[in-house]
Amino acid sequence: MARAAIDSRTSDDFRGFRDPLFFMATVEEYAALFNGSGFDVHDAWIERETTRHRPEEALDLLQAMAGAALFNPACYENGATNSFLANLEAVARDTVLAGREGDGLVEVNMHRLYLLAIKPLLA
Repeated sequence: MARAAIDSRTSDDFRGFRDPLFFMATVEEYAALFNGSGFDVHDAWIERETTRHRPEEALDLLQAMAGAALFNPACYENGATNSFLANLEAVARDTVLAGREGDGLVEVNMHRLYLLAIKPLLA
């Protein structure tokens, strides 16, 4: 959440955020990771999915996709106070509301990795 890094309500504490989520830049990197771990990758691709939602739904999606990291005090260098977490929720809400289009809906973009691989049985 780029906004949390610059918003005065959250920027100081957000600097200590340590993202536990793991992302690679390309589908080839994911395939190489699996191949290097003993899998035989047959196909891999990333699809961008764009959906439109009411702001409350968009916030629910954010919570479902990244909430376990963003709102987890263990993911912050010095922990996270209740006050900081409340401010972080407010920044997320403000960011989503600012993204509303004319019809009141928010566009949500997700990138999904699909990877088909087989791990051979040990002989």
